[in-house]
Amino acid sequence: MLRIPVKINGVNNLSDARYCAGMGVEMMGFSVSENHERYLPVEKINGISGWISGIKIIAESYLGENPKTIIEKAESISAQAIEIEAGFYSLDMFSGKNLICRLDINEMSKVLPKIPADAVLHLKVKKTDIKELVEIAKLCAQRETILNVSELDLNEIELILKETKVYGLSLDGGNELSPGLRDFEDICHVLEYLEA
Repeated sequence: MLRIPVKINGVNNLSDARYCAGMGVEMMGFSVSENHERYLPVEKINGISGWISGIKIIAESYLGENPKTIIEKAESISAQAIEIEAGFYSLDMFSGKNLICRLDINEMSKVLPKIPADAVLHLKVKKTDIKELVEIAKLCAQRETILNVSELDLNEIELILKETKVYGLSLDGGNELSPGLRDFEDICHVLEYLEA
């Protein structure tokens, strides 16, 4: 069991899904945007998610996708939430849906007021953003926030856990070397570190 909720972004293979489910990951994101490098068709997403249980499925959308199409695809994969680029869409198009809104630290002041209060925020944290830890901590105290820590080392992740009231962390999924063969080094050291 992990000591904080974790989301894996852009899952595109069964190896990632099964490994992360076994490690106690709470959420898995699947790209439903055809123009995105980690896109998977609905049938493949359903094929992968059929092998795992107890995981929240997130439909991830990237720039350019029609909101109606996003919602239809999210329903087709029985997604518990839809993740979108916060600054791109008119969010009233997603009224009544569980939303995760992706944003950058440098656009927070401009985009944040437009995001519904019940939406979860998803902020990518780069090494250079650690100096903004006071601002990140303020955001985490006010809103349910997931921080993407894929670019950080374990010391920086621990600093975030100590200094903020973050709701959850996220890590970027990887690629299989060949079907069924995957090197999990990029995420395993973080997941093992987060084990309770």
